[in-house]
This record gives sequence, C-alpha cells and structure tokens, in this order.
Amino acid sequence: MLPRLLRLPSTAPPRRPPSRRLSSTARPLTPSFGSEVSGVDLSQLLRRPASLAEYISLVYRRGVVVFREQQHLTPHEELAFARAFNHQPDPPGETSYTGGAAPQAKLPPPLEDIAVIGTFRLAEYHGFTGESAGVYPPWPKGQLAWHMDGLADTVPPPDLTTMRCIATPREGGETIFRCARRPASRLQRVRVGGADVDPELVRIRYKLPKQSRLRASGYSLDWAAGGREDDAEVNMAAGTEWPLLIREPITGQRSLLSTYHVASGLVLDERGHVAHELDFDQANELVENVWALPGADGATFSGLNGSKAEEVAAPGFADDARCMAAYQQERVLEAKDEVILHQWRVGDLVAWSNRLVIHSATSTKLYAPGATRIHHRIRLRSADNHKPSAWREHPHALYERMRDATSNH
Repeated sequence: MLPRLLRLPSTAPPRRPPSRRLSSTARPLTPSFGSEVSGVDLSQLLRRPASLAEYISLVYRRGVVVFREQQHLTPHEELAFARAFNHQPDPPGETSYTGGAAPQAKLPPPLEDIAVIGTFRLAEYHGFTGESAGVYPPWPKGQLAWHMDGLADTVPPPDLTTMRCIATPREGGETIFRCARRPASRLQRVRVGGADVDPELVRIRYKLPKQSRLRASGYSLDWAAGGREDDAEVNMAAGTEWPLLIREPITGQRSLLSTYHVASGLVLDERGHVAHELDFDQANELVENVWALPGADGATFSGLNGSKAEEVAAPGFADDARCMAAYQQERVLEAKDEVILHQWRVGDLVAWSNRLVIHSATSTKLYAPGATRIHHRIRLRSADNHKPSAWREHPHALYERMRDATSNH
C-alpha cells in the first residue's frame, strides 16, 4: 500500500533555526566506528572551509557520521556538502551515480545528482512528482542486502554517500551499518577449494543480475541469472572486479570491500598470475564466510570453516522467520560494537565511506502499511586516485597490468 499523496513545500526556502556557532558535540556511536554530531549547522559549515575539513576528516576516521537536526538544509546545500568530499566531476551530458541496483527517482536539473528514495507519493516536490513502493517490498520481513554503493557497476565506485531524512515511519525503516575494518583485521586465511589461501590475494567479480536470490544473511547470493545490458540505470552491465582487502586512501586503514552482487572471483599468486578461478558458488561462499562472526550464538550464516548453500535462504524461498533470524543476528553484532542500527529522525544527514562501512536498508514490511519514508541520497563517483586499491598492492598491480595489456590486443 502506497502512502497518500503528499504535497511538501518545494519552492519556499525552509525555515531556518537561529544562527548557531560551529561549536558542536561529537560522540562515538560505538568504540570502533560511527559518530553522532549535534549542534552544528552544515549550511554554515559550507562557508568555513577549515571547520568543514575537520568534519570531513571525522567521516573518514569513524566511517559513518550522523549529523542531527539538518531539516533546514536546501537540496543545493546538501549537494554542496557532498561535493566537498572526494568526487569526480560529471562527464559532459551525464549525471553522477544515483541508480544501479534498483530504479531511483531523481530531482530535476540542476539537482539530478539527488535521488529521492523510500516509500512515498509526491506532488511538485522540488519539481518532482512521482511515487515509490520502496526498494524491497516483495522480500521477506527481515531480509537484508549488504552492499557498498556502486561497487557492481561503477568504476570508480562512489567514495562517499550522504542520506538526509525528510520523513520516516515511527517504527522500522532503519539503515544498518557494519564496520568493514574489524572483520578485515580478523581475516588471516580463507578457504578456497579445500585449501587455505591468503585473502590479500583474492579478487571478487561483481555484476548486477537480471534475476537473483539473496541468502538470508544478505551478504551474498544463492542464485543469479541474466544481465542488465538493456537497463539505462546500470553504468557497467558487464560488471566490475575489485580486491577483497583494500587500503582506504585517506586513513590507510585495512578494510573489507564487497557487495552482495557476487558473480565470480579469482586468487592471485605473488607474481600477479591467476592461481585459482572462483565460480559463482565458490565466490559467494567466500564472501559469505569473510563477514561471518566467529562463535556468535544463534548465527544464521556460516562460520569461517565453511557452509552449505542449501542451509541458507533467500527471497522467493525463505520465510519471514528465516530472514528475521538473520536480522536479529545483527543485534548480536551490534552488542559487539560492530553494527549500528540507525533509527532515522527527520533532519538526520548521515555521511559514510563506502570503503570503510557496508550497509543495508531494511524491509518495508518492518513498518506500518501506508507509512511514508522519504530520503535524499547523494553518491558521486570517486576520483580515479580514490578507487579501491589492494591492501597488498604489488601482486594486484602486476595482475591489472597484464589484464589490461591482454584486453587491449
């Protein structure tokens, strides 16, 4: 059920709060990642480059930052804030990355880099009229879909994503963030074809499939078929390929990199040659395993010693209880300071690094039928020097040179 038609103000500037000093309070959301900032007006911050740089640094140090009480921002101001981070200017005649895995509504020019996402019916909203049933309405209650934005169809993928909450249901509608540094720090070996291999030599190929089934955990796929070659929302239908373990360029931190759109993969040797190819099942199993939390009680996804594909469930085959069990597993991770379940408030602007955290929306079935959820989302292609780079650079650089030389002949 779609919400009733809303006519939100779009032409008159929003009422601004009294002018504030830039002094603010930043508190950690967990010891390991995430911060909440209150008492700062981002529209003022845009006019003070030195202060703005401090908050940009905070996003990279903490991976994800929640800026409270930003409901007064105009779309132009939130776009200016996103562009203050690393990004690649749009090619002539094109807009930056906003779509991909699912069709997205966009504000009309010159604000087309802002996607309007959620569950809504809108009329004349900043020049946009349209409706959305949400991204995941057919999926089971509790289904997650863990991803880093643009990783499967954009080169280079977005470094930063910002989302601002315009309207949110009283219950449900959370976005879940997970630290990618902590599992990377635990990862010493991965199991491939009955052998232990160095995860620093693993590369994963991603592709947006025409049809697919997610595992209940939301970290990988159980089945996929077809491609999205005829879909205008997709930047690179042929897919992408990235190292599993990367070095985040701003902080130099070791981090896991992945999205659930896993297609295949490979393992390199020290000279950059392909030592082992990973088929669809092997690559998905590997990605599933690297995100698993060893020894977690009630875990619904596999431990580091491997799992069986028939033991995981997915949309179209899973029941709500199975996916809710996986959803509740994230509560276990939350207690271990590895996951933030962010319950949105109107005015929240959340900025996160797609190199340091992985995230998932939650099912529309977790909030009341007819409830409205509206967010602005901005995710700009990163500059080439901020593309995901391997933690152990040398073998991957050799491999990429040989691969590129072969493809050019």
